[in-house]
Amino acid sequence: MGFFSEMQRETERQRVAQVREQRRIQREYDRAQREAERQTARDEKAQKRLYVESRVQEVERLNTELEATIDTLGTILQATLSVDDHIDLEMLKEPSEALPFEPGSLGTPEPEAIAQVPDPPTGLGALVPGARAKHAAAAEAAQVAYQQANTEWREREVARARVMRALARESSSPRAATAKPRSILRRVNLLS
Repeated sequence: MGFFSEMQRETERQRVAQVREQRRIQREYDRAQREAERQTARDEKAQKRLYVESRVQEVERLNTELEATIDTLGTILQATLSVDDHIDLEMLKEPSEALPFEPGSLGTPEPEAIAQVPDPPTGLGALVPGARAKHAAAAEAAQVAYQQANTEWREREVARARVMRALARESSSPRAATAKPRSILRRVNLLS
């Protein structure tokens, strides 16, 4: 039995040695893991410190630029106060010349409506029954059409005269040189 018990002890020793080795490897792994975490924390701290330093430098640079701008503005104010820099706006205005009023086609009145009464029936046409009544009805319709056309013509002439007066008034104003005819017509309510 000596041989088997010796083998058992040897196997037990190897197992114990193997367990010790595994524990040692585990401890080294844990130690390396903790060291890596500490290094990561140190790196993060260093990055934060560098970021804060860069921001401080940026603030200092911006403050320097701001102080330079304030100094420049101060000297501009002092330099301007010692100089008379009055600008006469009346001198800058250009005199406008009123153009003569030219009404164009508005200056020509529209011809008045002409009554067109049908000729009375003559000859054999006068003998046709109801010819005189048809003529009377046609003459009355022509008279109504003439009166309506004449009323419309008068309204157009009144509107034309109103536009002419407005354009003449506008052309004599100082801003007439820059005004556009459509805007003038819009102001007198002829265009929409």
